[in-house]
Amino acid sequence: MIGAAWEIMPRTTLYGGYHQGITPHITRGPAFPLPDERGDNFQAGVRSTAFKGLSFDIAYFHSDIDNYQTKSPSAPDGGNNIYGALDKVRIDGVELGTRVDTQPHTGGPWNFFGEAVYTYANSRVRRGVDGEGEDASGKLVPEVPRHYANLTLGIAHAMGWDASVTWTYRGGFFTDIANERGLEVDDGEVESGI
Repeated sequence: MIGAAWEIMPRTTLYGGYHQGITPHITRGPAFPLPDERGDNFQAGVRSTAFKGLSFDIAYFHSDIDNYQTKSPSAPDGGNNIYGALDKVRIDGVELGTRVDTQPHTGGPWNFFGEAVYTYANSRVRRGVDGEGEDASGKLVPEVPRHYANLTLGIAHAMGWDASVTWTYRGGFFTDIANERGLEVDDGEVESGI
């Protein structure tokens, strides 16, 4: 991996990097042995604490992954999951995060704060086949939600304690390569995604 960061103005940093990851595949499935998953991952962003009581981080990310590991949405054969691989997938997205603190403006020992994080991921199969041997190019990558968000509200005290509540949203996603919307029962077994 390689990364770089540049302070473009006081307390504001522009950053970026490249990382290649390799993951051995799970050993169960009809296509054993599967080639290792290999990903080329890029990220670029800006983060800042230059504004009083406010911090933020905005980043773009891109991943090209070969031999992307997938899991069947059903588990036949005594409950063991079946794994396969898509030849190539691509994931592009944006991550946004911010935090607001009241203490820098009000002074004193109390701090009311809020944090928000949002991730958008556009994931597509570039090359590969589904469990039926059909071309899956252009389908959404299984188990990668397009939208993900957290919102936290809390209070903290200078004595070192805080309390907060967090709401989390995870958008819908498919569990199968074919991106099927309904459930299909075949010989008593559920075989489809959501």
